[in-house]
Amino acid sequence: MYLTLGENSFIPITPSQRAGRLVCVLCARLLRVVLLSPILLGPVGCRPDNGEPIVAPVAESAPSVGYARADSDRAALVEFYRATGGDGWKRKDGWLTDAPIDSWYGVGVSDGEVASIRLPDNNLKGRLPAVLGGLASLSIIDLSYNELWGGIPPEFGGLSELERLDLAVNRLSGPLPTELSKLLKLRHLSLISSGNTGPIPAWLGHLSQLRWLELGENRLYSRIPSELAKLRNLEILYLANSGLAGPLPPELGNLDRLRYLYLSRNHFAGSIPPEYGSMIALRAFYAWGSQITGEIPPELGNLANLQRLDLWSNRLTGTIPPELGNIEGLTELGLGRNALSGPIPRELGRLSELEKLRLRSNQLEGGLPPELGALSKLRTLTLGSNPGLSGSVPREWLELTLDELEAGAVDLCAPDDPEFRRWLNGIDEGSMQLCGSNTAPLDAYLVQATQNRADPVPLVAGREALLRAFVTAERSEGETFPAVRARFYLKDRLTFSLDIPGTPSPIPSEVEELDLTKSAKGVVPGWVVQPGLEMVIDVDPLGTVDSTVAMARRIPAEGRIPVRVETMPAFQLTVIPWISPIDDDESIVDLVRSLTAESAVFNDTRALLPVSDIDLTLHDPVRTSTRIGHTILDQTEALRVLEGGAGYYLSLTKGLADEVAGVAFLGGWSAYSAYNAGVIAHELGHNLSLAHAPCGVDGDPAFPYADGSVGTVGYDFLRRRTVPGRAKDFMSYCGPAWIADWSVRKMIRHRLRKEGPPARVAESAPVPALLLWGGSDEEGRPFLNPAFAVDAPVALPETGGPWEIVGRSQGGAVLFSLDFATHPTSNNEKRTGFAFAVPARPEWAETLAEITLRGPNGFATLSEETDRPSAILRDSATGQVRAILIDMPPAPAAEIAAGTAFSLMNLSVLRSRGLPGSWR
Repeated sequence: MYLTLGENSFIPITPSQRAGRLVCVLCARLLRVVLLSPILLGPVGCRPDNGEPIVAPVAESAPSVGYARADSDRAALVEFYRATGGDGWKRKDGWLTDAPIDSWYGVGVSDGEVASIRLPDNNLKGRLPAVLGGLASLSIIDLSYNELWGGIPPEFGGLSELERLDLAVNRLSGPLPTELSKLLKLRHLSLISSGNTGPIPAWLGHLSQLRWLELGENRLYSRIPSELAKLRNLEILYLANSGLAGPLPPELGNLDRLRYLYLSRNHFAGSIPPEYGSMIALRAFYAWGSQITGEIPPELGNLANLQRLDLWSNRLTGTIPPELGNIEGLTELGLGRNALSGPIPRELGRLSELEKLRLRSNQLEGGLPPELGALSKLRTLTLGSNPGLSGSVPREWLELTLDELEAGAVDLCAPDDPEFRRWLNGIDEGSMQLCGSNTAPLDAYLVQATQNRADPVPLVAGREALLRAFVTAERSEGETFPAVRARFYLKDRLTFSLDIPGTPSPIPSEVEELDLTKSAKGVVPGWVVQPGLEMVIDVDPLGTVDSTVAMARRIPAEGRIPVRVETMPAFQLTVIPWISPIDDDESIVDLVRSLTAESAVFNDTRALLPVSDIDLTLHDPVRTSTRIGHTILDQTEALRVLEGGAGYYLSLTKGLADEVAGVAFLGGWSAYSAYNAGVIAHELGHNLSLAHAPCGVDGDPAFPYADGSVGTVGYDFLRRRTVPGRAKDFMSYCGPAWIADWSVRKMIRHRLRKEGPPARVAESAPVPALLLWGGSDEEGRPFLNPAFAVDAPVALPETGGPWEIVGRSQGGAVLFSLDFATHPTSNNEKRTGFAFAVPARPEWAETLAEITLRGPNGFATLSEETDRPSAILRDSATGQVRAILIDMPPAPAAEIAAGTAFSLMNLSVLRSRGLPGSWR
């Protein structure tokens, strides 16, 4: 039996009636019983001062229409709760209590009737119940990210007020019931990865109010019906990865309000209709990996608002239309892995906003157009596996500031002059051969971790190096290895000499790098290793070897050997011990407190990474509510942004988080690792732009050596021994581990380009800001963590990209909007993350109603209905974060965070349930 106190009507009464009637009105309110049990109460009456009875409405009475509807809605909600395993829900505040139903978690009420049910990601399990079809005033149903099964009930077709139906990411089955064709007010239908099967019904074209139609990631196995072209209000059409076949309907070109079109990972037949050039509002067109054939229609050049066109990995033929150069706002153009032929159009040089141009694995031919040198925002250019591309890089390309240049398996080269060498050295990823380069292998070099005689590896300034001089003689019977004197020059001044005595070993007849005894060797101190260094090796300065022996007496024969040395920024590293509430072992706190830059746990970092000095900062312990490695990584990045931290942030735990030894943002600033020297170096290598080497794991396709081997001989200073070229790169999952020359170069380029002076999130002082953080999960689906109102230095995206985050008011006005690229994680390129501190305006406390994140594979939203109780605890004096607690159980934040590792004194608490709690 349930008792409710709300949903009443009051009528005016005279003062003379007030005293007596007030008692009876309260009596009536208290005893209005909803019939949910076999126990019936008879009418309860009382008499005011005029003697007329007032009867409280009860189950056996004749209720008003409003009461009847409210009671039936309550009964429907109770049945829904029981059908979906309500006792196991994550949140069920208010459910099955006598509280008004508008206080039940996830339920919205309008005029006394249920208007919305929002229970995403709430552990609902069971068959999707038909009882919701009786809630006649429902306008919003959001049951996404649960475990509901069965078909969509036909009864949902009776929800004439329904505007939004979101059942994404469930375990449903069967086709869409035809009864849904009656939902004429429906504006948003999302069934992404819901489990529903095809075909796509033609009657969807009659739902003229639809703006979002998302059916992708299901087994639809049908054609796209041409009737969808009737949806003239449609803004988003998501049909990716759905087993769709047949031709692309030309009629879709009539969708002149469509902004996002997702058709990737299907099995279409035929070409892209030229009519698609009429989708004048289109901002993003994704159709990669869909077996599309034919030529790219030049009409696509009419899409003036297009920002992203991704058609890679299809079967496109013909030439690249020059008309694509008319799309002035285009930021990404992906045409790789097709069969496109002909030259690269010079008209692409007009794409002033272009950031990524992917043309690899085609049949393109001819030279590189100089006009592309005008693309000042271009950061990624892939040209590889186009054997017909030939010639040298135009000098105009020196104006490009590329992060990635992929140019393998082409007949292209860069002029061998200092300007182009500097330009190539400034590119983080990839490279290109120099024209006419045929340099003889070095007979002497300096090595810090690895070296390549044919293509010398840069050294890190200030770090000691081993000199190796390879003295050989074809016929030297009876002669022993001679003494060697090495002279080192800076700015034509002799700064250091090193005398290496001879040995009784015979002079080898050829260079044998792996055998230390077959070379003269000596340690050169770090203070000598500086930019501009040159060296000369005098062989047998005392003349002990017979003059008739054919042996080089000076290396080089003339001049000096230039040694390329790069001055690296100090390697700023903040180490954070993390403690989970379920951890009994808090020894990580003492381990971190005892660390120095020379600690053994950093041996591999110092040996393998291009660092000279580690500028180490030890963070106070941080408590977390998770044991998931990727989540700790997300929290580390949020912490770094909140604190305006310098350099790299490394979170450590004593054991493994969910069996993941470590994970990092590729090319980012944050990493998580177990307390292990090899894992720490590996994850920091990811931060310095290295993907995995291909051994034991899918590796970087640009890695140059088979099976993830290092390729060249290295030297291990700690163990004083050489490392063979067959050793595996430390970024692989194989051993024994060392480092490839390719990896060293890539990390040096990355550090010089990204870090420069000491790297900081922001130079400004903390300001009122909004912490926005999230990313995409292992399947590429976007997610948002609860937003917080914070004081932090401003941290905004460095560049634009395919992601967008927008804050809106209740009326839909845009309060802020950012477009950006997320950082992929090292273990899964689909799993990405970001964290920003957006300067906040005071009025946002009252006006911010929704935050939406949109990416290539969907969207995520925070709103006033989001209910993920979370908190961040900060040290009030230092500003350091001391705890990040997401999706907390119902207990005070201070109680959850309490522990022996730190005192709770002087901690401030930031709260959020989705939108910032401190604002409400």
